[in-house]
Amino acid sequence: MLFFNINTQRYFISVNIILVLLFGSMPIHLFSQAPGCPDIQVDDQILDCNTTCVDLVANYPQTGATTTYDVDAISYSPPSSFNFGTSTIVGTDDIWGNTIDLPFNFCFFGNNYSQVVIGANGVISFDVSNANAFCEWLFSDIIPTNSGVPYTNSINGAYHDIDPSVGGSIKYSMQGSYPCRRFVVNYYNIPHFFCNEITTTQQIILYETTNIIEVYIQDKPTCAVWNSGNAVIGIQNSTGTIGFTPPNRNSGNWSASNEAWRFTPSGTPNYFIEWFDNTGALLGVGDILSVCPTIETNYTAEITYTDCNGSIVTETATNTVFIQDSTSNTSNITACDSYLWGINGSIYTTSGTYIDISTNTLGCTQIDTLILTIVSSTSNVTTLTECDSYIWPIDGNTYTSNGTYTHVSTNA
Repeated sequence: MLFFNINTQRYFISVNIILVLLFGSMPIHLFSQAPGCPDIQVDDQILDCNTTCVDLVANYPQTGATTTYDVDAISYSPPSSFNFGTSTIVGTDDIWGNTIDLPFNFCFFGNNYSQVVIGANGVISFDVSNANAFCEWLFSDIIPTNSGVPYTNSINGAYHDIDPSVGGSIKYSMQGSYPCRRFVVNYYNIPHFFCNEITTTQQIILYETTNIIEVYIQDKPTCAVWNSGNAVIGIQNSTGTIGFTPPNRNSGNWSASNEAWRFTPSGTPNYFIEWFDNTGALLGVGDILSVCPTIETNYTAEITYTDCNGSIVTETATNTVFIQDSTSNTSNITACDSYLWGINGSIYTTSGTYIDISTNTLGCTQIDTLILTIVSSTSNVTTLTECDSYIWPIDGNTYTSNGTYTHVSTNA
């Protein structure tokens, strides 16, 4: 088979037949709670009999301006099926699809976008001038780069030469509801170019309000004999001067399966947190609130996000601090002859169950129970006459002179 390249397009001349394999798919719609949403959570707490105060801690997506990003590995739990959505780029290789209107404005490297284009090779871009143009397959530069490929103003997850003209599907969908709608792009069972026997399944998700980006890789093997097996996961800005990639996932020859990455905007924080009591009175601000209630009390944490388009999104979580009125402890003790109980200072010489009830300075009742078993001590006297020496099995010592010897031991 002879290969040549004209105007960056690929052509084949073959003296044999060309066999095209069509890969079918069965739609499976599976959804779970989306992890990149604006959210706040606070756990319930219990004040026990020895504690007067407790710290309430808010957990939430810590986001900021999209001038810079944190890249983190996350649990592999795709929030959407890989084979769901509206089909695009059907049966065509190396092309960008039509311009798609996003259901929400999305901030990316300091700019606000309402449209996106999907590329056939595992990449999406906010540069809508790419629509319906050739999607380059040949690249080796690492992110960030302004060489042209990997593309600027792009999300790569993973960008590599795959061929939807042979099989599989590329689909997109709008999911969720305000303020956490999400735009999902699926690449499902798409054969690699020149290595049609291996396929890639992966997912890219854009989240409303938080502007978080997630990439889920179900399976991305390597076709090492084509374009050196190059692939990349990462994002870069419109000028190719700033970019972020996960460890060991920049342009190169690598494989991946069942892994996920999150790109979180980490510039100046775009949120603030307030705490309120039952009446709505403001108690404090920040991640942590220290409280010292004397009765069961509810507290509400409220987080307010300011999106890049100026919209305000508020989420709340209410937790309860429970007061423990009493506590009890039970001790099982075995003692020899007698036992001094440190709880009340009493000496007990007989087996039995003993109870002490007291109230501490917090007004909490403390119930202590002692289950006591008394074991009496025992003694044995042995008189022996031996010649020259005697080994006493009790202690293993050898005795060579007359006398009285005593060994004291404590058993279990």
